[in-house]
Amino acid sequence: MAFRVNWLLGGLAVAYNAAMAFSLVYLGEHYVLDIVAAVLLTLAIYAAMDLWLRRHNREPDALPAPLHGAEATADRRPVPTPPLEPGGPPP
Repeated sequence: MAFRVNWLLGGLAVAYNAAMAFSLVYLGEHYVLDIVAAVLLTLAIYAAMDLWLRRHNREPDALPAPLHGAEATADRRPVPTPPLEPGGPPP
């Protein structure tokens, strides 16, 4: 999911995980099969989450835009709408 937010962040995440996996195998803490199984499990979970989010019409990368200046400090209450006049067109 890091690639959906930022390609640089995703690349750094993959590089870190690859370096960690290499060091765990090199130092004898894990077998190569452990690393392969973990990668496959991670990919399966990401695929399942992506499928679930798509079926429920939710986007995982739909982040709100940051607010700047007066918008950040403005009151967040909705603006009241004026009452409808009898016989008038709806807004």
